[in-house]
This record gives sequence, C-alpha cells and structure tokens, in this order.
Amino acid sequence: MWETTRRNRLADVDSIDGATEEFLARPLTAHLATHGPHVRPVWFLWEDHAFWILTGPWSVVLRDIHRDARIALSIDTTSL
Repeated sequence: MWETTRRNRLADVDSIDGATEEFLARPLTAHLATHGPHVRPVWFLWEDHAFWILTGPWSVVLRDIHRDARIALSIDTTSL
C-alpha cells in the first residue's frame, strides 16, 4: 500500500499554463537528482499544483530530499 504524506510532496507551483498542465497530467516518469548528485528514475503524480513522488517508506530518496531540498526533476516523455 502506498502511503501519501506531505513528505512525498516535492513542490507547489502557483501558476502554470494550460499546455504544461495537460502535459504534467499524463502518466509520466521522471529522473530525480538529489545531492551528490544521485539520479534515479521515479514515478510522479501531478496533482493540486504539486509534484508527488510515488515511493514507499523504504526508499532513501525522501531522506535525501529532507537532508538537502535542492533537487532537479527531468520529466521523461512517452507515447503511451
């Protein structure tokens, strides 16, 4: 079971154009880079103008983000 908490919420975005909103609403994967840099593939959900990283409590990615909140998120495109 996935646990959704504020810990999984990466960023709030105040304003976004319609085309970007539509792009982010698709089921997408991304590559998340944290300090080091450590780059890993992640599933994400774009909801309520925020990025939610879909991961389990065993993942170290959330620990890494809480240690140093500077991240980069590179969104993959796909033709599903």
